[in-house]
Amino acid sequence: MVQLQERLASEGILSDPAKARQEFAREYGKKSGRWKEELALGRVGTFTKEWPEIRKDLARVTQRTAEIASLMRLSGLPLTPGATTPPTSDRSRHHTWKNKVEAEDKVKIKRKV
Repeated sequence: MVQLQERLASEGILSDPAKARQEFAREYGKKSGRWKEELALGRVGTFTKEWPEIRKDLARVTQRTAEIASLMRLSGLPLTPGATTPPTSDRSRHHTWKNKVEAEDKVKIKRKV
């Protein structure tokens, strides 16, 4: 994880999320364009032969899921939709909405009485 933080800091990405997005988009755009050209020309072999280099370049501007999860745990952030407040999973969201509607209905009934 220290290696990742050092890499991000040296590239100025830690202090500037916009720069991180721009760098990723720029690098991905270059690779994507090259891949599409190679595939359109039927040269899949070129793409697969260069995959180790492409993978290394993409690793420079992306994070693995395990690294992100580790940073989130250290920060005390939730890792699942159900762990958020309010919960954001479909089931939890439906339950929350249902309770809210029922509570609003009770208030309307009390006001009528």
